[in-house]
Amino acid sequence: MGATIPIDGGTLAYETAGAGPPIVFIAGLGGFGSYWTAQVDAFSHHFQTLTFDHRPRFGNNYVGLRNRLAILSEAYSYADFEVRIAATKAFVTEILRLAAERGDQVTALCAELDAKTAALGGSGALVQATGAELVSRGVEPLLVRGVEKRPDPETGEEVQVATGARRTIEVPMFVEFAATATKPAPRAYLVSGERTDILALLDAHGIRHERLDHPTTHLVQTFVVFDPGPQAELFPGAPGHHPRQVSWDVHEGPRTLPAGTVRVPLDQPLARVAFHLLDPESDDGLVVWNFWDPVIDKGKGTELPLWAEIEADH
Repeated sequence: MGATIPIDGGTLAYETAGAGPPIVFIAGLGGFGSYWTAQVDAFSHHFQTLTFDHRPRFGNNYVGLRNRLAILSEAYSYADFEVRIAATKAFVTEILRLAAERGDQVTALCAELDAKTAALGGSGALVQATGAELVSRGVEPLLVRGVEKRPDPETGEEVQVATGARRTIEVPMFVEFAATATKPAPRAYLVSGERTDILALLDAHGIRHERLDHPTTHLVQTFVVFDPGPQAELFPGAPGHHPRQVSWDVHEGPRTLPAGTVRVPLDQPLARVAFHLLDPESDDGLVVWNFWDPVIDKGKGTELPLWAEIEADH
């Protein structure tokens, strides 16, 4: 059964099944709630299960955009539930011990990354990806175990159980992403102060912004709709959200913006987060998430009321 709840000024969609003590299934990497279909089928006979999608799609990567460290913990699916729990506990415990032991080094590294990001953003040297693909680092040995099919004791359905001999196979390892397109980030973004929804989102992420106290002329990039794109398929778990892919004509020139316009400078530690939220060519930003649909739906030739500052002239 699908439902939604308000959370932090937004809406979280979730699915429930069964009745009894609740179990919440959370994917460490992020993705669709349907990832847990097999577990829901098994546990919903005795528990109420809850699943939800992790959106936006960055999951652990979002922590990296904030110049912080994240650990993805996963256990082999061929191990039984008890073994996976024990292995995960041991792994997480060791990570916490290491973090405590090297806390000063971790803190110093994060501070260094904050300073470096702010410096790159302030100098116009920050380059960000606007698209990515999963790439292989080569063929490596992988330990697997043979399985046999048995009836599930609860459902009677046929399932695979790891009971066979262990062996090593060679497989391509896809463990990282590579950029398919990049662009230099601007010095700042400018947006109307009347877009309180966007300002609230900036505040939720902790992104620094300021208002112009008098009309100011800026050398900016403007984004004009070239192709508003087709209506995409509805995202599961995100009510009313059809991801938007727009093609832009990008122009450069001076623009005088009124007092009250909000300026989001990129000389800050969260410059990468600001880019991925605000840049119209970001693959997971406000354009994709329908914040600008009323403007984009006006069609080709419409200018987006968001500007990328190259430099400002008071």
